[in-house]
Amino acid sequence: MSRIERKSLHDVVAGRLRDMIAEGELASGIVIPEMELCASLGVSRTPIREALKLLAQDGLVEHLPQRGFAVRALEADEARQMLELLAELEGFASALACARGSSEGVRAIAQLHEAMLIAYRAGDMSRYFKLNQDIHEGIVALSENLPLVETHRRLSLSLRRVRFLSNRKETDWQSSVADHEAILVHLLARDAVALRPLMTRHVLDIWKVVQPSFGQGLRPDITRKAG
Repeated sequence: MSRIERKSLHDVVAGRLRDMIAEGELASGIVIPEMELCASLGVSRTPIREALKLLAQDGLVEHLPQRGFAVRALEADEARQMLELLAELEGFASALACARGSSEGVRAIAQLHEAMLIAYRAGDMSRYFKLNQDIHEGIVALSENLPLVETHRRLSLSLRRVRFLSNRKETDWQSSVADHEAILVHLLARDAVALRPLMTRHVLDIWKVVQPSFGQGLRPDITRKAG
């Protein structure tokens, strides 16, 4: 019998901060207001600091000497190159998933998809995004390739804000949902020939959507300067 994993407080706080960064509550480039977070999250400064250290390891924040931690902002070229790599990783992983994924694992993806559709119809962007990411991570996990899973995890974390921005317009959101419908069909059919290019193109399309937000090499969502 496997033991139930208990998350520490700083792990829970880290998860909340990841969501806040992805959804723009903590904007790129700003110094993170630690005391404000203590008050709003109802925790002491210690779990906040420990959580920020975890986020620094993930590449989501960076430590500024004598100033604290700031949300790391991606430049346009960096975001594009990371998305290009992510697209290839997810395409490759999806092909492996077709060959190696368990029936139980594929059914779990289908259940996540149905829950994601419910969130979409309700206009719940936050829940939709989390389920969407769970689906992508789940397909990668079905590859049964641990180095691939870990590389994807780190890259995906760094791109969470960029991926969240890709569904701001209703037409882009609709397009993403349509892609996911096709992804599920091909996964259920174990059709790697059809699924791999679809997954690759699906991720590459994110750059087409978010590129204008960067402008001339500008960051996509800075609302105020750091500090």
